[in-house]
Amino acid sequence: MARWAAPALALALLSALLGCSLQVDDLPENKLPVVGAISMTPPPEQLAPLDSFALSVSAIDPDGDLLTYLWSSGNVGGWAGGASQGEAVVWVAPASLADVDTVHFSVRVYDFDVGRAVERTLDVPYEVRTGNLRVLVRDLAGQPAPARVAVTGQDTTDAVSSDALFPDLPEGNHEVLTLGDAVWHGAEAGLFAGYPKTVRVRAGQLATLILRVAPRSVLLVPGVADGAELTDVQAGIDWCREQGVDTLLLRTGDLAPLGSSVGTGGEPVGTAALDLSGVDLTLMPFPDEGPIWIDAGYHACTFGLFLAGNGPATRVRGLGVRGASASGAYLYHASARLDTLRLEDCGSAGVFLDGEEGDTLRLAAVELAGNDHGLSASGGFVDAAFVLVEESLWYGVWLREGASGGLANLTVVGSEVAGIYTAGAGVVTVTRCLLAGGGRGVFNTEGGAAPVLECNLFWDNPFGHYGNVTPGAEDLEADPLFCDPAGADWRAEAASPALTAPCGPIGALGDCQSAASPFAEAP
Repeated sequence: MARWAAPALALALLSALLGCSLQVDDLPENKLPVVGAISMTPPPEQLAPLDSFALSVSAIDPDGDLLTYLWSSGNVGGWAGGASQGEAVVWVAPASLADVDTVHFSVRVYDFDVGRAVERTLDVPYEVRTGNLRVLVRDLAGQPAPARVAVTGQDTTDAVSSDALFPDLPEGNHEVLTLGDAVWHGAEAGLFAGYPKTVRVRAGQLATLILRVAPRSVLLVPGVADGAELTDVQAGIDWCREQGVDTLLLRTGDLAPLGSSVGTGGEPVGTAALDLSGVDLTLMPFPDEGPIWIDAGYHACTFGLFLAGNGPATRVRGLGVRGASASGAYLYHASARLDTLRLEDCGSAGVFLDGEEGDTLRLAAVELAGNDHGLSASGGFVDAAFVLVEESLWYGVWLREGASGGLANLTVVGSEVAGIYTAGAGVVTVTRCLLAGGGRGVFNTEGGAAPVLECNLFWDNPFGHYGNVTPGAEDLEADPLFCDPAGADWRAEAASPALTAPCGPIGALGDCQSAASPFAEAP
């Protein structure tokens, strides 16, 4: 047979045209590639679901032609990177081989004569092998917590246990979950609460999985409530309100809520990223996780957190809120404790208490940054300690219309008009606070009760440290020696007068070696 019929015809025509005597039939006959057996690593007897195996053949072409390869596994499994061509490829076994008797591998090797190929095959029988799985159920404190456990698709027992052993499971991936009972809401595993956890079981080995469950007084989001998946935080808050559940733990990343319509006294006042009104709830990230950010849409929502009619048991911690058009957290005739929060870039106030007699707002380890006002209160009582207020457009703290409170160990920097401003306020004490870089330090309007100052540090307030107030005993005027004011690190050097004052440490943040803000790495 002549090699390369089409090229031969072309050469014959060219020869006739040029009057040459070249005879294409004299070309040597094409020789097929010489191909060895298929090699498989790991060896075929180690075939297991989801494992990867390297397949290769050695091949040469007697004529020195370029070779091409085409692999097949009979539609079982797949090829790493989708690459099924080449002298060496990687095959990935499917998640389950339970219905597979034999995997048929083949490779076809071609030279330029694509009408012919050399084929090699490898048949790998598969026998279902089993391993064991132990599931340990633990509560949020890490202690054993009896609950029922299921392995999806397998026969399971209804026995309640904190240590469940599942023998002879087919090797491969299995989904595990707790079924719950009268005590537990559901389980968490990985990033999801109450959802199945995928675990790998290998032949002849014992796999161990830990599932953590939440008591019925606690709801996790994402999670399971009344047997249904629950992924929306607002839906979780509403469910807790209806069921009387007192704790909602969040296990999710950044939130971008659309906003719920909210109102006071039956009248709508705007929208809120999260509506917490009327529920005495602890809202916080799952233990050892967080902080969790809530994006109020950069003014798409009126409020970040909205609380109306809440009691003092309400607690919110471990959240960051940004971009509300009014307040990052707004309390209307409500009480709450806010700690380890950051509220930034809000159009009116980071936190606003619109209170009445008996309402108490407690803040600890809160950061208020880049708001029109940091902390604002009209009525009610404010108990604030170790709060950072930075770069407020107007006032760092604004108390008015009968609002009273105790402000201790605040660091207030960069407030354009005043660090602390009172107007018609009740009794206000200001103790061991650091006020720097603002228009004024502490300012009170004529006719209102002046705040009582004790052992505060003032620095770089060009319009005066005091306005209609009496300086406090042991007040200081000195450079606080901030660690990095250009980088907004308002901690102080160890030699700072704020940290060596006779009355004790002044300000909220400690020295340059103290723990950085938990929000320092937040987006």
